[in-house]
Parts: sequence; structure tokens; C-alpha cells
Amino acid sequence: MQIVVVLGLGRWLAQGNQPFAQPLWLTSLRWGMVVCGLVLGLFALRAYRLGPFVGWAQLRGEEDAAQDLAVAGLHRHMRHPLYTAALLLLWGRVDHELALATAIWASLYLAVGSHFEERRLLARYGEAYSRYRAITPRFFPSLF
Repeated sequence: MQIVVVLGLGRWLAQGNQPFAQPLWLTSLRWGMVVCGLVLGLFALRAYRLGPFVGWAQLRGEEDAAQDLAVAGLHRHMRHPLYTAALLLLWGRVDHELALATAIWASLYLAVGSHFEERRLLARYGEAYSRYRAITPRFFPSLF
């Protein structure tokens, strides 16, 4: 949800900014990243229960003890597919200076946030998460 707010606010603040001059191949690559980010994000969401994911369960005081460690589907190839989707969206939308600054700072935020999420997951799932983390890349699938 935060990524939607960041992108929307960035777009609103960037009104009137001159876009970077870019060759067609780079513009095509950027839009390909956006499409891949959207598709990846939608597929990644299928691994989560909606109530706890968006915070509704926590607002009602419910614990999310029933959520199993997700290691199938996209999680078989990367530990944080939603973060990867957000990175693709952020960097795919870089067409002016504010979008570039947003992509840089949001990428740092996601990198730091994933570190804290990893600590929380390790505390919750213990050795199972430690084994999973040892063999599964964080953001981008291994090519080999």
C-alpha cells in the first residue's frame, strides 16, 4: 500500500518537471519493468491472507498465528517477491529527477525494511526460515 502512496505523491509533486531525454529502447525497458512489477505483485499477493496483510486483523486484535511460512510459488525463487515488485515499479517509473530520487530512497527503505522483516521471520519460524534463507535469494532469482 505504501508503494501506491509513494508513487502517487511523487507523480503529483513532479507535475511540471521535465522528463529525461531517453531513447525508445530505454523507455520500452522502463515500461516493461512496470508491467513486470504489476504482474509480479499480483501473483505474490496470492501467497498472503488479505486481513493480516493489510492490517485489518491487527486492528481487530487478532493474531496471525495461522499464517504458514510461504516457500512455494514465487517464494520458491525469492524471499521477498512483493519487495521485488515494488523495486521494479519504482525504477520503471524513473523518467525525471524526483522519480530518480524517490527510487533511490525507497530502494534503501525496502532494503532496510527487508532486514528487519528477516529478523522478525527468523524469530517467528526459527530454523525453518534459517534453512529457507540459506538457499533462496532475497529479491531477485538466481540465474544459475
